[in-house]
Amino acid sequence: MEAGELNLDGLKIMLIEDEQLTVDLLKMVLRKLGAEVTIVAKSEVEARSTIESKEVDVAIVDVYLGFNKDGIAIAKDFYENYNIPCISLTTSRDLSVVNSLIDAGIYSIVQKPFLELDLYIAIKIAINKHRQLLKSKSQS
Repeated sequence: MEAGELNLDGLKIMLIEDEQLTVDLLKMVLRKLGAEVTIVAKSEVEARSTIESKEVDVAIVDVYLGFNKDGIAIAKDFYENYNIPCISLTTSRDLSVVNSLIDAGIYSIVQKPFLELDLYIAIKIAINKHRQLLKSKSQS
């Protein structure tokens, strides 16, 4: 698949990531894919205080912010209280972490270091699943 074929059509994305190098790489890749990074938060506190300030279509959440698994709590909160689909970005290969993410309502998990195509696929799946869920809720 050619890079020119990948397009996120102006999706508004929130990044919750404490490593500046990863933030910079994500911003570069997401802009290349046609997405707009509307919010960058480096901690759970910052994420919670900025979530209502701008429109967000999807959040990309690092599991480990500092030494804590704050990303899991954020994903659960954003899914339950703000109706925002979340994608996890993690280095963890721990099955208990993966299960915690699934239980929190995460839409997809992308392993670090990530490939552009993997990130694109995860975002598209999250957006499509979320739209289907909203559509089925409105029809019931």
